Amino acid sequence: MRDGLYQILAICTGNICRSPMAEGLIRVRLSARAAEFATVGSAGIAAVPGVPASSHSVEACRRHEIDISAHRSRPLTKEMIDEADLILVMEGHHRAAILMAERSAADRTFLISEFAAENAARGTGINDPIGQDIDAYLDVFRRLDDDITRAMPRIEASVDSSFRR
Repeated sequence: MRDGLYQILAICTGNICRSPMAEGLIRVRLSARAAEFATVGSAGIAAVPGVPASSHSVEACRRHEIDISAHRSRPLTKEMIDEADLILVMEGHHRAAILMAERSAADRTFLISEFAAENAARGTGINDPIGQDIDAYLDVFRRLDDDITRAMPRIEASVDSSFRR
């Protein structure tokens, strides 16, 4: 927790496709109360800094009235990992990279689909749509939307419990 706010971080590889979409979705799905006490960001384990979100990611979000056009990629740093209260990753290798950098993040780093699933074993990764057509991005958006919608009660409860202590 930094600045007294609960920090949620979405992680993918380049921080231009999946994690910006996840960040935008989480921002719009958080209740007004939770948004008061939480920040949402994203980064990539192999991101080049300052790259805009892919045009298809921007378009997929725009079609659902979410604006990520101002997004610029950020490489994941150890400081980001240390400060995050909840880290949601797209694929298992993202979690492995985080745990290699900071073993203590294990209890707050989750595959987004596992965090959303009632039974964590049911979760599967969300593949990178980079280089594919808009339909692939819309499919990723739908999967992220479904996972985030299902995870939102747990995310909200995490934010809430961190401020009841």
